[in-house]
Formats: sequence, structure tokens, C-alpha cells
Amino acid sequence: MKAWASKTSNAGISECMEALGGVGYIEETGVSTILRDQSVNMIWEGATNVMALDLLRVLSETRGDAVKIFPKVCQKRMLDLLCGPLISVSPKTVFNLETGYMLAGVILLEKASYTGEMEERMEDIAMLVICNSLHEAKAKSAIAKLKENCRLQPKVVHTRCKGDAFRLAAEAVEQQADGTNPIIVVSVGGDGTLHEIINGIMSANSSLVHQRRRVLLAVIPSGSGNALATTIGVRDMDQAAAMIVKYLQTHNATAIKPLRISSFSIANPPPKDHSVVDNSSLPLLPLEWPKPLAYTFCVVSYGLHAQIVKQSEVLRFLGNSRFTYVAWFLAHICWIFWAAVWTIDKQTRCHGDQNEFALERDDSENQLSFNGELGYSYFAATKMTHFEPGFNISPNSSPFSREIDVISTTTRSGSKLWSFLMSACFGGNPLHLPYCENIKVRGIVFQPILRGFWRFMFNPRRCSADVCVDGEMWRVPNGKAVYIKDLDDMEQIFDIIVPE
Repeated sequence: MKAWASKTSNAGISECMEALGGVGYIEETGVSTILRDQSVNMIWEGATNVMALDLLRVLSETRGDAVKIFPKVCQKRMLDLLCGPLISVSPKTVFNLETGYMLAGVILLEKASYTGEMEERMEDIAMLVICNSLHEAKAKSAIAKLKENCRLQPKVVHTRCKGDAFRLAAEAVEQQADGTNPIIVVSVGGDGTLHEIINGIMSANSSLVHQRRRVLLAVIPSGSGNALATTIGVRDMDQAAAMIVKYLQTHNATAIKPLRISSFSIANPPPKDHSVVDNSSLPLLPLEWPKPLAYTFCVVSYGLHAQIVKQSEVLRFLGNSRFTYVAWFLAHICWIFWAAVWTIDKQTRCHGDQNEFALERDDSENQLSFNGELGYSYFAATKMTHFEPGFNISPNSSPFSREIDVISTTTRSGSKLWSFLMSACFGGNPLHLPYCENIKVRGIVFQPILRGFWRFMFNPRRCSADVCVDGEMWRVPNGKAVYIKDLDDMEQIFDIIVPE
């Protein structure tokens, strides 16, 4: 009734002003004052837009059944009015009141169905499901479960080629840039699909960071590489779909955790003769961290792991077993990949304790220190405990931590390198091996260096090194360095739904 009265009275007073002509417009008659004061009736004690949103929420919760019940409620109120103590109420008054109830409902329904701002607000609470088209048939059951059980009807889109997930995620964020509600994106695929989604969102995240808005991610693991899903304890697609539905129904705060990501850049290497810092307020040579080329949530690797990912690409038809075959062959060749390494806030594993770490230096806060040049047979910077089910490569890692774990080996023995890989399989722990090093850093820089076989085979000026970023291969030109750093708290915008 309040919405109906405030809307209709505004039109009535405007008509009165028009009937009086110029006299009605001037302040002396008071009509213009009444018209101005009346406008507040649509705002205070429940704005019409807010009431429309309430109505929209009820319609969504009842799946439209409220529209059928509303006329019956109006009739009941009229009967209560006729049979109550106000017997003197005339039938005309009752008719006007009943008409008012009906008109109020129509006005709120009209407000709720506006195509402008209200449509954008509805988009705010929508759930976008981005499905890798290669896994469409495999994930059909999980997507159907989302559609059947989610109050928010998900919008499902399928990628057609590489880069589509990036584009779809960026468009979704740009369309909701002026909203206020969380953005929910479900990745149906492997780590490559999620990598594209995160990078697409980050490419359009300036407004999100400014508004302190969060993006809620969920994963339905259907790809060949599902490192994040395995790390957070999601075993299969049905469990993932049930987990998402349960969170959307209960909104349990313990079911979401902040997913921290890192920046990836390629630029000229820092100086080797002294330490530098990435904060000009500190009394050392300041370092300007290069602009990110991409963002990583999973792994940045150089050496054996990067070569396994690269060489197994042509064997995709073998599924996950292709990694084992390629790893066995490359491990026994045991190439050594040289690199100069710098670290920020380096923490080394305490002797005899695989779970305790300590800072190397007390003054290492934000300080980029040169660690020297070493030959690595395996080198990976990650926040994942597993790269795939059963492959426990970095037990001390966490996707919710500020620290990046660096797992490396310097052995030149093919059998030892294979033992390192096998010790990570079947739930094992490779950190007990004496030639396996695990450090934690806030940031790391490494410069691939051509030596020995690689310098003999290629022209150093034209050669480049292979680096794997979440399964995507990058070429690092000779003489350039790779920069990886955990983003600052203000730049972290992702949450992830996890099993309770």
C-alpha cells in the first residue's frame, strides 16, 4: 500500500499543479512544495526499489508460487475488514483498498522486472559456469546437479578454443563491475581452464580491487591436470557439484577460503653483486618489480617438470598416464638446467624437521637476495601439495598461504631423479631425500643460463628456455629472468569453495 500510495499521489499532485497552471508552479500556492516533499515517500520507511527486491527474493524462493497466493491474501484481508469491528466501512472503500493492494503488487512486480539497473543487479547474483568443451560429456551429470539444486540458476557456457575461458571470465567481470554482490564462477575442466579464468578476471580486476569485491571460485575437476582440486580434497566431479550446492544453500563461512595467487613476469635480471629490495623506503637499492604478464595459482617450473609438460602435450590421447611415460624417459636422461636464483624472505627447512621453516636472515623482509648459480635437474615453485592424485610433490605447500614453496634437486643421477619422482607418487614424501631441497619464499627470480649441452646445441643469442606456468608453456629469451611473487593482500580477490 505504501508503494502504491507514494506512486499514485505523485501523479495526482503533478496533475493538480498542471490544472492550476503558472499559479500552481509558484511557491506561494504551496503545490510545488507538496510535490517536492511527497517524493520522499518513495524513499523513507522502505524504498520502493528495496521492496521490489524483497518481492523478487520471495518470488525466487517460492519459484513464482507467491504470485498465485497474493490475490487470495488480498481477498482474505478484505473479508477480515468487512467482518471486523469497522462494520461502517462502505463497499466502495473496500473496493478501493482491494484495488490498492492489487496495484501495489503490480507496481512492485513492475519494479522487479525493470530491464535497466535491476537487470544488472540480477546479473550480480548469477552463477557463471565455464565448461571446457572437451569435457562437456564427462561433466554433464555434475552440471545437471548444479542446475537442479541451485536456487541461483547457473549460466553455463562452453569454451570453443584455447583462450575462450579467459575471454568469458573477463566479460563476466566487466558486466558486473558496478554490482555489489559476490561474483561466482565455476570452472569445469582442468588447471588450464582455471588458469585462463583467473587471468581473465585479473585482466579486468581494477574495479574489483578498488571496490574490495571478492570473486568466489569453485572447481569441478574434469581435466587431465587437477592440482588445485586434489590439493583442497575434491576427489571427483559429483563431490564437487554437491559441495557447491551445499555451500549455496547454507552459506557456511568455513566452506570458503582465500585463494592466493602470484604474479609471473619476464624481464632483465637483477644485479648479482649485492642485494636489492622491492620497497624504496628500505635502505638498499630499490627494485621495480616488472609488470605481470600472467598470474599463477598452481606452479611455475623450469627443467624436468617443464619438459614433462611440454613433451607430453602430443600424447594427450593417453590421458594422465602420458606424464609417467615421458617422466621416466626424461628422468633417465637427467638433463641439468642451470639458473641464477634470487629470493625474497627465504625460509629454509629446519634440519631434521620437514614441517619447520626458519628465515635465513633476520633482515630479509622484502629483501631480494642473490642465492648463486646452480644446476637443477628439477625446479618448481608451487603452492600445491599435489600436481595430480597420488603425486604428493610438496607436502608443506598451501594454496591459502603467502609463501611459495620451491622444490628442487641438483642430482645428476638419473636413478636418483627417478627415485625422487617415485617417492612423490602413491602418497609418499620426497622431502626425506638428502638431495631434495624445499624452501619457502615470498618471491623468487631465476634466470635460465645456457651451459654445456645447451650452449653447444644452440646459438646463445637466439635460444630461449622453456618455463611452465600452470600447464601453459612460456619461452624465456636468453639473458632474461623470470619473476614470481605472491600478490599483496590488497590485490588478492579470490575465494575458493572447499569441502567442509
